[in-house]
Amino acid sequence: MILRMNQAGNGDCILIESESSSILIDGGTAASFEEWKSIITNTPALDCLFVTHIDDDHVNGIIKLISSDNCVEIKNIIFNGAKQVLELDVGNFCEDDCYYEAIAIDFTSIPDTGVDIGYSEGTSLSYILEEKNYSVNEVNFGKAIHVDSFEDPITIGCFEIDFIGPSRDALKRLKDKWFTVLNERGLKRKIISKQHAKAFESYVNDLGDDCESEFNISYDISDSIVDLSESKYLPDKSLANETSLAFIVRANGKSVLMLGDSHVETIIEWMDCNGIEMLDVDAVKVSHHGSKGNINKEFMSRLNCNKYFISTNGKIFSHPDVEAISKIARYSKKRDVKIYMNNQLPHISGEFSEKMAEQFKDVEMIFDVREMAL
Repeated sequence: MILRMNQAGNGDCILIESESSSILIDGGTAASFEEWKSIITNTPALDCLFVTHIDDDHVNGIIKLISSDNCVEIKNIIFNGAKQVLELDVGNFCEDDCYYEAIAIDFTSIPDTGVDIGYSEGTSLSYILEEKNYSVNEVNFGKAIHVDSFEDPITIGCFEIDFIGPSRDALKRLKDKWFTVLNERGLKRKIISKQHAKAFESYVNDLGDDCESEFNISYDISDSIVDLSESKYLPDKSLANETSLAFIVRANGKSVLMLGDSHVETIIEWMDCNGIEMLDVDAVKVSHHGSKGNINKEFMSRLNCNKYFISTNGKIFSHPDVEAISKIARYSKKRDVKIYMNNQLPHISGEFSEKMAEQFKDVEMIFDVREMAL
């Protein structure tokens, strides 16, 4: 199994390949598409495209891919978009479209000039997939996918996929919150038009920003790695991230835990419900680009793994947080720890790297990694 961490701006775009199958997880920012498009378009076909959740740094590159003239063949798409979450039919026009357009504007942040965060350029992934006649979540009869969707792992190509999240309750809360927004504005919710889909995705993407402000407390570089690993855990409260797909990919005797931006509590709840005291995997895609709000000591103590990979260029929110890296270094149950990052990260200073090398000699941080074989 080969994992390719494509250059995705501050987001995720991860290609997993075996000898006979390929799956793509997320597409990074819109601007990052130029960085990775040739890798994907030169792939014979994608057995599945997974879009973990609605968030600019996961979705917008996929919009570019789907819209491109030489888009690769995509055999399956798994995505909880507007149609799947809201359980409404799709239509071309709604009498309230002008109001939905206003809502989209209300919840759309304009990127700073020169900052690579991407944006969906007036459309939505939900609607463009419908417009181009892609079948979404066909493995679940077109319905939203959650942890209870399948009793057993599903097979896609030569991969076995075991869904861990989101919960059915998280998706329902997202749906209810959106309908509350519409009710407050006196809007009907008969169909999902292009403007309705765009407004919904803008709203969900805005929810993803809620979790960042409380985490932007600067750390003290004089702290030891141990001190940083003991920093107070403030869990991510973003409902957008709570509804992120999380799953295990297995093939050829290897396994990868793909966490999207999911809450660590979602994974722990799944383990408890399935009687799993210790989860054995060969690698972990660390949740939310290494945010300290998406990893804690309890999770690390129940994970038997020593390979962790993080996708981000460190812009916007300065991910990964050194507190998160410190927790991985200290609490990983399996030692000879490797932490792979697909960029050089200026905020991970030389002083921090030196402390890591001194205090945890069995931990290696490796930068600019684009490909990893398991």
